[in-house]
Amino acid sequence: MQTAETIPEFLCYRYKGVRRVDQILANPVHFGWKCRKYQNWKEIQNAPDDKQLLLKFADALIDRATLSIEYFGRISGIFYNVQRWRKDKQELADEPDPLPGWVELESLLNVVAENPRIVIQRLEKEIPHLNQIPPSALWELFYGWTIQQMLKAHKMPGVPDFDTTVAAEKEKLDHQVGRLIHFLYSSVGLTCPALPNGSSVQTLISRACEELGFPAPRFDYVFESADLAHGPPPKGIVIRYAKLGPLQLMKAAEVEGHIHLVINEDHEFAKAAAKEERTKALLETFLSALAEAIQKLPAQKDTLDALTSYLGVILKRKNNPKS
Repeated sequence: MQTAETIPEFLCYRYKGVRRVDQILANPVHFGWKCRKYQNWKEIQNAPDDKQLLLKFADALIDRATLSIEYFGRISGIFYNVQRWRKDKQELADEPDPLPGWVELESLLNVVAENPRIVIQRLEKEIPHLNQIPPSALWELFYGWTIQQMLKAHKMPGVPDFDTTVAAEKEKLDHQVGRLIHFLYSSVGLTCPALPNGSSVQTLISRACEELGFPAPRFDYVFESADLAHGPPPKGIVIRYAKLGPLQLMKAAEVEGHIHLVINEDHEFAKAAAKEERTKALLETFLSALAEAIQKLPAQKDTLDALTSYLGVILKRKNNPKS
């Protein structure tokens, strides 16, 4: 499974050190001086005119406490590179540290993309009397709740309410979801995508997920009343390939009893194993077993995370002795 990349404007919701608009305006002078500091760091700039951009952005913040919102995405891309530089000063290849809650949310949405019935398993913990809600409303209810939880986790001011009691009234539910997505886009200076004639709010949800870097929703799965009556789906492992740090082989998280395993598609060992289906299957079987074993020992999480990090380093060295 592959997912899209997060657009620059939404990096502030994903990584530490990349500030939101409201955070910048809370202390504009401080952020402005950071921009002036980074004007000479060519390593972290993305375009030839980034120096001038940083200075212009800084002047507006320091002199007038004004944020030039049209440049927010480019500034976010630069501060994203600062976080990468702090972890890998040579190649800026390592992923910055994610914000608390992002890994859990990303894992949840990846597991849901493979097994939609987990939507019910999660919502049952959050919404009373879920079995009284029409199955046709579950997707909108789930993504509306998810987006609101993400915004509230960031302590965003002015997050719209999301009343789950209106789930039986489709027009009201769609309006609430649409309002949350409009808020998400406006919070970073973007215009919310327009809905084509005849399309539903699901089109808007899909676009937001894509630009946040989440997997595409499985709207092709149609919930039925039987889904609400059944118990939790069988536990399993969802495997996804993505770009991680150059030495990191894998990362794993548990979601509602299911394991979300991410394998680094750029790791030399993983790339070598993926050349043949047989060796790729062996790699996935081994790393799945390792991920499952790690989840059995939560008290030793830090030690086991260090072990998997060393495993990635050693396998990269053995697979590429010249590195």
